[in-house]
Amino acid sequence: MSWLTFVEVHDTGKTKVWDVRNAENGSLLGQVRWHGAWRQYVYSTAADVVWNPACLDELAAFIRDQMAARRSRAAV
Repeated sequence: MSWLTFVEVHDTGKTKVWDVRNAENGSLLGQVRWHGAWRQYVYSTAADVVWNPACLDELAAFIRDQMAARRSRAAV
């Protein structure tokens, strides 16, 4: 079961930004965006968001998938 919805809100051509929303009620939980200093996608949370391990696993898997997709696009 998916607890999160990832909605692409911006694409620079090199990197993207996604809103992370609660799959049940659509409330904004934070954003996944590129952090240039670390050269990777990171999650920035909205205030007072509570996470359980399943939600954290889902978020981490999404970020890993986006990093892999970015690496494969860069290799072309």
